[in-house]
Amino acid sequence: MSEPFPILTSPSGTTPSFSKSSPHASSPLDRQALELLRELGSDEGENFLCRVVEMFFNSARVQLEKMERAVGEGDGDALWQVAHALKSSSATLGALNLSRLCLELERRGRRGLLQGAEGLLTDLLQEYALVSRALKAECMRS
Repeated sequence: MSEPFPILTSPSGTTPSFSKSSPHASSPLDRQALELLRELGSDEGENFLCRVVEMFFNSARVQLEKMERAVGEGDGDALWQVAHALKSSSATLGALNLSRLCLELERRGRRGLLQGAEGLLTDLLQEYALVSRALKAECMRS
């Protein structure tokens, strides 16, 4: 079975690691995915990654609110749609554990099986907090 994440390839041919082992060994972010974004944005100036991160934060805030509402209301259709969108943007930024949590919520929403979704959402919100801090630190480095 192939990975459910988009495969990003840089001009040098490297791809981010999608290892499922120890997602927080040192950071909740995949270094290769971040470097790929830096490389892809090298012609755009040094703030490219930070602009992408800012767009992620702006959309994620709305998506997380919608996700909380969908879980609270038991709306599987709304849940899978918003979880799908956040899954993709999270993977692009290298937040692979966050993306995996979104994938699980997406699957549950598609199937209408929302039992346990509140616990997953709590895990997702905790992971988002870790990712947010790490992305802000990346922008401070740039």
